[in-house]
Amino acid sequence: MNEIKIPSTHEILRDIEANVFISYKKKEANLFLSNNEKEISVCFHLSNLYRLLTAESYQSFSKNKENFDKLSQKEKQLKEMSKKAKRFCKKADAKLKSKFRSSLYFYRDILIHKKRYYKIEDFNAIVDFIVQENLLVPTIKPLPVINMAEVDSYVLKVIE
Repeated sequence: MNEIKIPSTHEILRDIEANVFISYKKKEANLFLSNNEKEISVCFHLSNLYRLLTAESYQSFSKNKENFDKLSQKEKQLKEMSKKAKRFCKKADAKLKSKFRSSLYFYRDILIHKKRYYKIEDFNAIVDFIVQENLLVPTIKPLPVINMAEVDSYVLKVIE
């Protein structure tokens, strides 16, 4: 009998390639007093969530990521998967942008290719929304869940 291993928040964040963005805001109270306020946000890209939700199991998703660089056959599978992911992302982004306003855009080229990231705080709600709206039928069981209490320790680990 196969035992289903539930992944930790750190494993999920690592495997969906969650990005940690740090921004500094300079606050000046007066001429002599100024300090920098640091804002940290953890975000993920929808195509990585798609690959996770369509995996057979978390172990196969994680194993695929480990063996990705080694196997040339994985490249073919990834290209096929990315074609499906693009269609899903376009459809899901249209639905999600009205419901989740915490998305961020980053441009790879000057105003040509933009990439939308969603904040990790909305991860669980986005997964629930995708399932409820039938945007995707997840093949992974159980559905991945992020414990927000563990995200801060992940951020500290990444920053170090």
